[in-house]
Amino acid sequence: MGMWPAHCVELVLAVRIFKSVCFVYFWPVFCSFCSPMLS
Repeated sequence: MGMWPAHCVELVLAVRIFKSVCFVYFWPVFCSFCSPMLS
């Protein structure tokens, strides 16, 4: 396999960063929403 185009690598990195930021921001919201239902 050859080298990926630079824009392809940047796109993958951007998606990973976006997913991790979304996970960090929405996980506490999800926990606070679900914990009253679970308890």
